[in-house]
Amino acid sequence: MGEIMKKVLIISFFILTSAGCQEDVTNTDDNFSFVMEDHSNHQYQFPAGVYYEYTFENWNSYSFNEVNILKDIRNSGIEMNDAWFKHYRSSCAPPGSNIAMQVIVPAELIIRVNRSDIRLNSFGFTKISNPNISHCAYIVKHYTFK
Repeated sequence: MGEIMKKVLIISFFILTSAGCQEDVTNTDDNFSFVMEDHSNHQYQFPAGVYYEYTFENWNSYSFNEVNILKDIRNSGIEMNDAWFKHYRSSCAPPGSNIAMQVIVPAELIIRVNRSDIRLNSFGFTKISNPNISHCAYIVKHYTFK
């Protein structure tokens, strides 16, 4: 087996093992918690609310830290109900598969608020009517705020 294939299998293993984690993680300092969700096997039903999607400046947003922007929004006085984040990846491996497809999986960040707030535009968000996490959404962080 070639070295590249070994590396792909090892990376896939780590992705798949982390995808199985469904535990709730709570950060008491920031008053939020998150769970890992799989949005690819069924049509995910987003709850009612007003939605905004973050516009990434760079397609390769591998080092993007969603927690920083979520903290900035909260610190500005904007109350969020939920946020969904899918990391950028250069491959896609379905759960249970030992083969990763070499594709660009863009990062996505969607937030839900109770009412429209134009201040979100200054954070790089655009209001959307149909929230959706696109392809290869096997590992999506779903944040809930207190």
